[in-house]
Amino acid sequence: MIPGALSRAMAVGRARREAGEAGRDAVEAVAEAGGGELLFRGVVRADPRWEDRAGFLFGEMEIEGTGAWAGSSYRIWFKNENVISWKDGRVDVTVPDLICVLRGDDGSPVLNPHAPAGTEVAVVGFPAAEEWLGERGLAILVPRFFGFDVEWDPGRFPRRQRRGR
Repeated sequence: MIPGALSRAMAVGRARREAGEAGRDAVEAVAEAGGGELLFRGVVRADPRWEDRAGFLFGEMEIEGTGAWAGSSYRIWFKNENVISWKDGRVDVTVPDLICVLRGDDGSPVLNPHAPAGTEVAVVGFPAAEEWLGERGLAILVPRFFGFDVEWDPGRFPRRQRRGR
C-alpha cells in the first residue's frame, strides 16, 4: 500500500459525491481532487475488445470525442489496468501514470471492459505515485514492460509534486 493512498481515494470520492449533490461536474471534481487532468470526453465507439489470457484481462477501448473533443478519438489498451492511451493516434498517457475512465454523467468509475458502445465517458489522467518513480518501479511499470516501443514521459503531468503523508 502506498502511504496516503486511502486518504487520497476518500478525498476523490468525497469530491465526486459533493459535486453531484451540488449539481457541479463530478468528473472535473474528481480530476481536481486527485491532482489529475481531464484528458478527453466522448462516447465509447464499440463494445471493448478483450480476452482473458493467462489470468489477465487484455483489451482495448475506443472513444469518439464529443463537445470540445468532437472530431478526435481516444484509444486505451489495458492489461487488467489501463496501460497506454493514444489521442488521435499519438501516445498521450502511459504507465506508471494513471489512466482512469469515468462515466461522463456522474464521474463513477468504468471498469474494464464494462463500457458498452454508446456509453458516455470521460478519461482522466493522474500522475504516478512517487513510489513508482524510482529505479525499481520504473523497471517494471513502463510501456516497454508491456511490449510497447514507447518511453514514459515524466513531464506529462507537470504539476507533479510531493504528496503529504
